[in-house]
Amino acid sequence: MSYGFQDGKTLLRESLTILGRFPKLNVPLALTWLIYVPTAFYAKFLFPWEQAGILKDFAFALLAILILSATIGFSCLVLLEMLRQQERGENISIFRAFFHAIFPDLPKAFPVILLWILVWFGLTIVEFFSKPLSSADSNEQASADSATKALAGLTSTADFTQALYQAVKKGLRLVVFLVLPAVAWDHLWPTSAIKYGRDMVKTHVNAFSSAFVLTDFATWMLMIPTSFLVVVSVKWNLALADPVWYALIPVCSLAWSFSLFVEQMFAAQLYLWDLRWREACKVAAESNRALPNLESVAKPSILEISPELVAVGKLGGRRS
Repeated sequence: MSYGFQDGKTLLRESLTILGRFPKLNVPLALTWLIYVPTAFYAKFLFPWEQAGILKDFAFALLAILILSATIGFSCLVLLEMLRQQERGENISIFRAFFHAIFPDLPKAFPVILLWILVWFGLTIVEFFSKPLSSADSNEQASADSATKALAGLTSTADFTQALYQAVKKGLRLVVFLVLPAVAWDHLWPTSAIKYGRDMVKTHVNAFSSAFVLTDFATWMLMIPTSFLVVVSVKWNLALADPVWYALIPVCSLAWSFSLFVEQMFAAQLYLWDLRWREACKVAAESNRALPNLESVAKPSILEISPELVAVGKLGGRRS
């Protein structure tokens, strides 16, 4: 399959349309934003990395990863529950979604999130030792422009190695986003959910790989004006007025949260697409016909009532 501008534009349009049609879906997005901004700001500008020592550095890094991953994971569970309500034709209830995410979803999802934390932390340690910490990274003073660049994820020291680590972390995050629907929608236990998510990635490598392109592309299109100013400032060290940077700070941080929303929606769609494909394979096998590939099966839309999601939950645990 080939993916380009049109696919990224479609993904961005559908994600924005969903948020517009169902404003309550913005709540998990806002929760992630409220936790991400102070955590990222404190880690970048306020924590004394050089003075604290390596053990305290790692302890704080683990704490920050725990806070972010727990927030992202819980927000994803809330979003999945709200999508399930909408797909079943129910009125979306924020409180019911939160309560359902806390129990029964969170206890089952906890081992998945814990594994994510440990792997993320391990990658952070490897990244730390593979690249010397520069004084620019450790002693940068907080300012309007530096805060904007940090929240946008842009630095003047970015290189291939750093981009590779970011790609690995994103791949790990996308796998988690594929596993959580198995917990929230299909009520699978952690081991079964992880196995199902792993099998889905192996079976649909092309579709999973496209997530890297499409989600980044969709976020990039949303951030074109902001990214242009940030990149120009980083590359040519141009000084923009502080009011410009102050206006960009909420946009950049919200765009980061929105990129997670796009990734979650892509993963949810792939999960439903896989359900539809498995049903098509079952019908083909019963009819002694060749099994279809994923691309030959109609892709479900989160914007429409999905028979697959209506069935999920009523048949919970059927794959465990």
